[in-house]
Amino acid sequence: MSIVDRFCGKEGETKRLVANPNINDAFDFQILFSGTFNLDELGLTRALRAHPLCSKTARVEIEQNCAANGAPLGLAGWGEHVIQILGFNNVPMPADVLAHSLQVSHCEPSFKAEVRKHKSHILLKYAGYDTEPFSRYQALAILAGVFADTGALMVVNLRATSCIPAEMLSVTQNPYFEETFAEYIPAMLYCGFVKYFIEGTAGGWVRTIGADALHLPDLSANLVDMKYAEEYFLMFKEIHGYIKNTGKTIDAGDTLHLGGDRHYKLRNPDDEKEYFLNSDGVMLIVEQGSELESKRVEAGKVRKPEKT
Repeated sequence: MSIVDRFCGKEGETKRLVANPNINDAFDFQILFSGTFNLDELGLTRALRAHPLCSKTARVEIEQNCAANGAPLGLAGWGEHVIQILGFNNVPMPADVLAHSLQVSHCEPSFKAEVRKHKSHILLKYAGYDTEPFSRYQALAILAGVFADTGALMVVNLRATSCIPAEMLSVTQNPYFEETFAEYIPAMLYCGFVKYFIEGTAGGWVRTIGADALHLPDLSANLVDMKYAEEYFLMFKEIHGYIKNTGKTIDAGDTLHLGGDRHYKLRNPDDEKEYFLNSDGVMLIVEQGSELESKRVEAGKVRKPEKT
């Protein structure tokens, strides 16, 4: 059975890569290149197999006829993972689609200008059989990192309004790859973090975008000074990590104690006044709290109703 058939999810030989025809939740990255790219099937397969987070059985298959016509497609996979590869040589990502994600990215203006001039792009779409969202994103990030070593500039996740330099995902280009991949990529690429000023509101706002894809709540905060933005980025990362690692949930009305005198409380946005905090999932606003408030909330959770 041809690669095109298997790309479209038609079952064939069980030992060949076949896209999952029943997948219904979109997880995908766009990979941007300054010039044209070459999808070297053997080279990409070797790079995946050498990757410390990938399997020695990983493989990449490219449909050569499509590649010869400048619109290559293929499949990459290992274990339960299958990723569709769809290339667009000499076709940049539409400027209006890229604009907002690039604008709010935490990259230098000169690099953003370079990215805006990119010439080609590749779409990586998860089409495998693993149902865990972090695992799906990790598979995409591993393959994106391999493309970083073939000249990719930027990796874009439109669902999270996020984009990062491709070299951050590269085992060979990033000397701190293991720490970056484990600690920061989930909070920078799988889930976006943006900051902006809203006319008519005091200070500035920071928020996450796309956390619903990870079965997490989006988080936001109103800051008196944007110098605290990095502190809140790390806090949001800590809260999401706590939820993921413990399986516990948080909701409006809850309080959080993050050590020392770091007490916070959670509330829902005001739909009319804080319309800009819309989310495809749950959005919680994180505000300064106090130890006394935390104790009151905890007491309220365990106190039995009084008899009347």
